[in-house]
Amino acid sequence: MINARNIIPYTVIVIILAVTGYFFRLNHNAFEKAMVDQAQTQLMITALSEAQSIERHSYNTEISTVDTSGLVKHIDDLERVQVLIIDDDAKIKHSHYMNYIGENLLTLLKGKISNPEWLKLNSMVQKIRNGEQGTAIIDFFSDDVNPHIVKTLLAFAPIHHGNTRASIIVAMEYDVVAEPVNKNARDNIVFGGFVLSMFFVLAASVFHQQKKRSDELQNLYSTLENEHIKLKTTQAQLIQAEKMGIVGKLSSGVAHEVKNPLMIIIQGIEYLKEKIKTKDKDEDISMALKDIEEAVGRADNVVRGLLDFASVSKLVATPENINLILDKSLLLIKNLLDKNNIKITKNYEENIPYITIDKNKIQQVFLNIILNSVDAMPGGGDIMIRTYTDQRQDNEKWVTVQIEDTGTGIPEGAAEKIFEPFFTTKHSKGGHGLGLPMVKNIIEMHGGKISISNRTSVNGTVVIISFKA
Repeated sequence: MINARNIIPYTVIVIILAVTGYFFRLNHNAFEKAMVDQAQTQLMITALSEAQSIERHSYNTEISTVDTSGLVKHIDDLERVQVLIIDDDAKIKHSHYMNYIGENLLTLLKGKISNPEWLKLNSMVQKIRNGEQGTAIIDFFSDDVNPHIVKTLLAFAPIHHGNTRASIIVAMEYDVVAEPVNKNARDNIVFGGFVLSMFFVLAASVFHQQKKRSDELQNLYSTLENEHIKLKTTQAQLIQAEKMGIVGKLSSGVAHEVKNPLMIIIQGIEYLKEKIKTKDKDEDISMALKDIEEAVGRADNVVRGLLDFASVSKLVATPENINLILDKSLLLIKNLLDKNNIKITKNYEENIPYITIDKNKIQQVFLNIILNSVDAMPGGGDIMIRTYTDQRQDNEKWVTVQIEDTGTGIPEGAAEKIFEPFFTTKHSKGGHGLGLPMVKNIIEMHGGKISISNRTSVNGTVVIISFKA
């Protein structure tokens, strides 16, 4: 699959190759000029050498019959090379390829080449007449229908042949030198490009492999980190479940052992109260019995809480409408809500999906949460109840109940402990710290979720309970 991230290294390679080719081209021009200069130097050396050879070995030979093959034996394409010998009047005394003997070189080329190039040729002839040696580059036009400039390399050297003074000229077309130079440069460019291509392809491959390995290691690290978090969460849940199980067993045992003596004490109080009514009433005894009765009542509430906490393992689940369970819960404590000046605002979703729950246990959950809100608003306040469905990441529908109040909120530092057994912020009101742990147990037994936190912008608490639809 094509990925933008994978294309980047290869794009960089193409750009680098293009830039490299451009600089190769610049270097090629300088390289070509150096090769042409070398060719001219070689031609001049060859011309001088051949001139000396003619002077030594062809003294009695007519200049027109001098053998100049030694000059061009290293050239593959003889048709593109001219070897001339001219005298001081610029008359052609020898031509190995085209028979222009007797013709004046300047007159012969007059009008056939551009005026600037003819002037350059004339300057060269003047140097020849002065017995000088050297090289030149002159542009000749071809005889093609669409003429093009052909640069010709010239090397000239003086010859003393008997009493005759002349000069030997070697004329070579520029392409004879440029073509091998171009080919050499092209080969260098191709080879250099190939080497660079291989290098950058290898570098890109290594980069890609390293990136792939880095991504794999990163993914592996993320997976291990997630699994570690899950393991710690599961471990904490197992520890909490074990603690809750132990507390449940302990609570059940203690509750049953304490409940019977409490019942005897309660019956004894009722008996004594009846007896006091029949005789002279003693206010001190009545007050003492009342204090005992209240203390026993608080102890009985703790026992009942322990029994409720220990018995949440048994569920009777049926399809229920959560809105109806909320209304029934509110109806049970309507008088209490009115007495404490609590205003209820309901925002129920119509046609909310039924969920499979134990309605009595869930009603117990709602009552516990709403009563906690009432306790947090001693001077009255508002309770807002909202129900809705939402789609989670697992593509499953969840039914959610959101209960907010305008109370004092959760004290600082207590948020992490509110679900721990026997932790309470209401010791002065007879709180035993088993209500929210029992609520959490019931919700989790239904496969649901619960969260309790303070409201962000205003005072109060928000409780969110969710069940799978």
